[in-house]
Amino acid sequence: RSWPLIVACAAALALVAAYRLSMGAGGLVHGGTGVDARRSAAETGGGADGMSERADERSPRIRGQGGRGGGAGGIVASTRGDGGSDLDSGGNVRVTQYSDWLQTVYPPGSDFDVAELLPNLMPLQEKHKAWEGDQNNTFFRVLRPAAVDALHDKLKAAENRRDGDPEPPAVWTYAGQAGNAFIDGREDNMAKFKPGVYDMKFVFSSNNAKHTVRTPYWYEWESVLRPVIESVLGKGACERLIRLQLAYMTPGAQIFHHRDTGRWVKDAHRVHIPLEVNPHTRFQVKLHADDDEWVQVPLERGRSFEINNNFMHRVFNDGEEYRTHLLVDLGEERRTYIDLKPGEHCVYDKLNKRGVCH
Repeated sequence: RSWPLIVACAAALALVAAYRLSMGAGGLVHGGTGVDARRSAAETGGGADGMSERADERSPRIRGQGGRGGGAGGIVASTRGDGGSDLDSGGNVRVTQYSDWLQTVYPPGSDFDVAELLPNLMPLQEKHKAWEGDQNNTFFRVLRPAAVDALHDKLKAAENRRDGDPEPPAVWTYAGQAGNAFIDGREDNMAKFKPGVYDMKFVFSSNNAKHTVRTPYWYEWESVLRPVIESVLGKGACERLIRLQLAYMTPGAQIFHHRDTGRWVKDAHRVHIPLEVNPHTRFQVKLHADDDEWVQVPLERGRSFEINNNFMHRVFNDGEEYRTHLLVDLGEERRTYIDLKPGEHCVYDKLNKRGVCH
């Protein structure tokens, strides 16, 4: 006789549980936005590849640079979707210039060692505090300009660009890098966060930065890469690289909002050296979790800078021209490298777990 009552109670409990689940899903059931859905996916699985959309709910502040009332000046400008909640298009943008930012102090002369420069770079112990209020004191530092002509000329020759050719040039694809080696297992995250973005890897690491590989292209391109890197970061910098890659954005491409995560982020100074820029490229960083302001950093050919990539950031390439940056992730200790062979495919998950590619 008690069975009907038990069934009724169980049904009632199931309804309550379903309601609580729907209310706690961050709006995914009741009118959730695409950003909510992407954030949920990133929190549950996106971090494995070192990119995440998860933002701490605390309110970060930047002392002296880039914070509200801080030292970074600039113009508040409107962007597409101004005022919207979509982190991939909305918000108010404060446009800044190089003069607004901290200029890195260099050792005297041009023939310096990387060890002399490291104390003047962004403190690595600050990087993980990107989303902790009143803790981090900078997210952008201006570095020495780099002479990029030789590297740019080699890249143009490799692209062999002709009018009417499709994007991207073949050299940016796996098929067009037949003599290089490849990191397998990152394709889904790249497609999710960086559609229309292609790369050429020279050095790459596991997510925890314990294992580092060098591709055949490092040796093929070293003669033009090393002078650029050492002019900005000093002699010996190339023996401390955690990651090194060229990144190519096709016209109209967008890098969706994300934070770089993983131990490698906290162990590396992220340096950008722009090779090809255009006035329609916008690189924007979000400083505060509780407002809609983004800070737009300046981009000029050869003007290198260090940035805290643990902050939320996004990039737009709105014009009809491409954008190419050399991305340097510099560690503070000399590293041992695994040299990959031409055509070799290194499985990222195995590199992370066991320090081997196969």
